[in-house]
Amino acid sequence: MTLHIDLTPQSEEWIKHEAQLRGLEPADIVRRMIEEQTVQAPQQPKYKTPQERIQAMDALAEKNAHLPILPDSAFDRENIYDDEL
Repeated sequence: MTLHIDLTPQSEEWIKHEAQLRGLEPADIVRRMIEEQTVQAPQQPKYKTPQERIQAMDALAEKNAHLPILPDSAFDRENIYDDEL
């Protein structure tokens, strides 16, 4: 399929710049951008087993263990926003 698209001068310059950096034609840059947005490969699960998920959560908890424990009141709307309802 052939399409004709009117681009802003800024978009045109960006595409030309990217094409030059990558050693590609501007049409190839646009084609790749469209394919990335429209043709998505099926996503593989990040963690294949429950044990991997548990290990990832444990690592996250350990990484953030130094953070302070906040009281429940820290999450009340009145303590987050300055406005009044």
